[in-house]
Parts: sequence; structure tokens; C-alpha cells
Amino acid sequence: MDLSRSPALLFTPGNKPELFTKALTSGANGVILELEDAISAAEKDKARNHVVQFLKKKHPELLTIVRINHITTDAGLPDLLALRQDDIYCDAILYPKTESAEELNIVYKILHLEARNIKLLALIETAKGLLNLHSIVTHSPVAGLVFGAADFAIDIGCQMNWDVLLNARHHIVQAAALTHIPAIDSPFFDFTNEEQLISEVIRAKELGFKGKLAIHPRQIIPIKQNFAPNQAEVKRAKEIVALFEQSGGKACQYKGQMIDVPIYQQAQEVLKLSNN
Repeated sequence: MDLSRSPALLFTPGNKPELFTKALTSGANGVILELEDAISAAEKDKARNHVVQFLKKKHPELLTIVRINHITTDAGLPDLLALRQDDIYCDAILYPKTESAEELNIVYKILHLEARNIKLLALIETAKGLLNLHSIVTHSPVAGLVFGAADFAIDIGCQMNWDVLLNARHHIVQAAALTHIPAIDSPFFDFTNEEQLISEVIRAKELGFKGKLAIHPRQIIPIKQNFAPNQAEVKRAKEIVALFEQSGGKACQYKGQMIDVPIYQQAQEVLKLSNN
């Protein structure tokens, strides 16, 4: 599973199995089967059963991710017991409201994720989770960080807009970089406003996020298109790679800019993304 090459991850409610197959053909890089916030307490058991049945079959078309309930909630333990079965196939577990490495380690061990080659992703949705990022990425097997802007804004009592939450986004990207794991940005919740979605995607990409969560299929194409390098970026990257390799790996100049190893590596990454 390569989250750094999977920019569009689509939330799909676990209590609506008729949407599972649609998600597989939506064009998304991955589907997040939702058992947590979007599912009412009365629907938790039904949603869990639908998700378990769906995951008894492998779905290689795209990444399959399950957002479970927090282990301190009534639905948390039933989620773990249902998903620890060996005949359940998914690529990752998305753990909500992560605040410590310890809780991630508990989930990892209970679900036997290492033996099953299933990744564990941490949703950062609280001030405590943000403050504990260093411990979370260095003392747990977390394979990716995901920002939950809505819950985070509620937790700290702020407005949910880009500028207010920019500092939190910076910290998440930096923590992910510390252990070379991808960071995925929060959804943009107005799925009718494509212009603003694109603006957020571009800014998230510039910050270092590798993808963005989607809450509606119509968000998938704008997310994928704007995380992918554009023609100008690809052209520039090709020219930099060619020039640096012609120089024998020595520092050189490209249109007034000094090109050294970090710039060369960045250009290589652009070309990898363009071929994805």
C-alpha cells in the first residue's frame, strides 16, 4: 500500500453497502469504509456487519481502509473483535482521535496487523494528539497521519478555515516527514464548491500533504488532477534531471537556479508522481 501515490481517498458510510461497489468504480485511489462519526449508535452493529461481509473478499482495484471507533467507546471493542478475523482483507485501519502511541500499539497488536500486512493510520483530531505527534510517529507502527479538521476545530474552539488551521497542518506534515510516512489532509466539506476545493488541494500539496480525503465522488477528479504534477512541473523536472545527470552529479545552474542533490531528488519525485 502506497499512500504517497494515492491522493484521493473516498469516505463511504458502512451502513450503506449499496455504495461500496460504487466506490470501487468511482475513480478514487482508496475507499474509507466508515464505522465512526458518520454512523449513529443505533446503526453501528449493522454497519460493522456490512463492512465485515464486504471485506471477506479481496478488492485489488483500490485501497480498502476501515475507520473504526475509538477503543474507549462502546463500539470500539466490537470493531476490533470483528476485524481481527484472518479472513478479513483490507489495506489499512484508520484510527480516530489518536492521542498517544500507546493506543495505536494496542490496536496494532489486537488486530495482528503486522502478520496480516495491514497498515495503521492515525487521525489527528485533538490538541492532545497534535502535541503528542513526535511520540506517535516515533513510538508506534503508524504508517500515515491524517488530519481531521472538523473535530480538531471543535476540540480547540476555533473556526474551521484554512488560515486558522494552517499551524496544525504544518505540524502534521513535519511529523510525518520525521519518519518518512505520508500525511493526508482533511476533507473539504462543501462538495458543491469545486473552485474552493481545488484551492485547498493546491495549498495542501504545497505544504507537503500527499493526498486529501473526499466526502463525495465529485471531489475525486479535482483532487487527483491537482495533486498530480502539471505539464510545466513535469517539463521543468525532466530538464533538471537531464542537466544534473549530464553534469555528473555536480552542482549546476538551471535558469538562474542552483541545482544540487536535493533539487535533483525533488525533480525525480515529480517524475515518479507524473508516471503514477
